[in-house]
Amino acid sequence: MNIFNKRVNELRSLMSEAGLDAILTPSVNNVFYYTGLKMLSGDFAFTLISKSGNVDLFVSPLVNYLSLKTAKVHPTTDTKDLKKLLEKHKKIGFDEFGFSVHKFKSLKTKSVRFFPAGDLMRRPREIKDQSEINTIKKAIKITESSLKSVRPAGKTEFQLAEEVECGFRKRGALNAFETIVSAGKRSSFVHYKPQNKKIHKNDVVLVDSGAKFNEYCADITRMFCSKPDKKQKIILEDVLEIQKALIDYIREGVNMKNINNYYKKLLDKKRYQMLHSFGHGLGLGVHEGPFGGELKSGMIITVEPGIYIKGFGGCRIEDDILVKKDKSQTLSSASRSYMNF
Repeated sequence: MNIFNKRVNELRSLMSEAGLDAILTPSVNNVFYYTGLKMLSGDFAFTLISKSGNVDLFVSPLVNYLSLKTAKVHPTTDTKDLKKLLEKHKKIGFDEFGFSVHKFKSLKTKSVRFFPAGDLMRRPREIKDQSEINTIKKAIKITESSLKSVRPAGKTEFQLAEEVECGFRKRGALNAFETIVSAGKRSSFVHYKPQNKKIHKNDVVLVDSGAKFNEYCADITRMFCSKPDKKQKIILEDVLEIQKALIDYIREGVNMKNINNYYKKLLDKKRYQMLHSFGHGLGLGVHEGPFGGELKSGMIITVEPGIYIKGFGGCRIEDDILVKKDKSQTLSSASRSYMNF
């Protein structure tokens, strides 16, 4: 049994529990996960998986589907044939996170009842098999190699972001998301779009980036500063200390809500404000499940504590973590290895 058959069978079990006859998704990540088809984000494709195990893929003729053997492919430019197939089922789960209102309305028929099932379809993706873990490790290695090769001083934020992402492409990957580069006082913003502002020699520079390799994402944040002043160094050390405590706390069975509460407690102890959660799930999506509940062995999450002081600057350090039974494993290398402070 190949990996795609295994994933479809797992989804079929979930469909059976939910009383669904079939499930439908246009999501690029879900289409890849269940069929192996690689697409661009704007490509037209629908995957319909029935409780019998049939996998039908309705896809634009522009997409390279010729070698695909995991689904019955229907090259098409409209949804007419898909609607005919949908009408053979009574209860269909649909991926509400992947549908636009217009796209969903175009498929609705009087004879079919649709039920939101996006979470159900994404659930098998939460636990990674060894091949997925290895691919994410490769994405992480590419991200780190690119980050280690850059020197921020004298460049603009925009130039540094471009240099990091060019490093991904040189190493056979794309960027998983828009790279964040914020220098000096601007590092106090959690999310920030790089600007044409010069990075000065002693600026603290926050770089949040991730390569995407064979569809799987990395997500790493590093700080660069050649000579941090006393206050900057205290903030940097505090974030490292908080991150270590969080990583040590993570293992199978720990509830994500409890991790977040622990994160707040650690920040409160040092009199810092909590502006975002401790981290998030990672895989085909930069932000994906688990979105809550207890962690399970095989899940990959980020741990990204951050301290942000308006008018002064900030610090965030982010690593990618594999959940295991008795402990967690940090897949990215030691944060201090190239942070220059």
